[in-house]
Parts: sequence; structure tokens; C-alpha cells
Amino acid sequence: MSFADAKNLKGKRIQTIYFGYKGQNGVDDFVVGDIKKESDYFELLRADGTSTFIRSFKKIFSDEQDDFTCSDSDRYVYYIEVKNEN
Repeated sequence: MSFADAKNLKGKRIQTIYFGYKGQNGVDDFVVGDIKKESDYFELLRADGTSTFIRSFKKIFSDEQDDFTCSDSDRYVYYIEVKNEN
């Protein structure tokens, strides 16, 4: 998930999949909330303000934001937007 993607998903329901260490893989389903600025990264929040543990760190020697990952910078988060069936 790129930083630009995340900004365009606010208010939309998505499902994410992330890969961790053995037994730590997961799928999450939530409505995207704000992107919260922390001291050295941005965090993607759910609409209710709770943490998704999905973060984006600045690229080294650049003001550009890196892709969102799940805590470690090499654990990419993949997502799909969930459309209403109405």
C-alpha cells in the first residue's frame, strides 16, 4: 500500500493482508481513518481511531514517504477495497 493509496482510501472499507514471522500472518477488515503523524513515521488508523499497526517511514535522504508496512520495513501490506453490494 503506497502513501498516496492510503490518503485516497479514507472512509472506505478495505481488507489487508500482511505477512509476519511464523504464525503471525494476518488479515484485517476495517474502514480507513486518518493517517496520524508520529515522530519518525506515519500510522494508518481505523475510522474509530484505533491502531492498525500499519506504518509508513520516510525514505532515507528524501522527504518522500515509503510504502506502508507492518512494523518492519520489509513486511509489506497488501489490500483490496471492499465495495458495497447494494
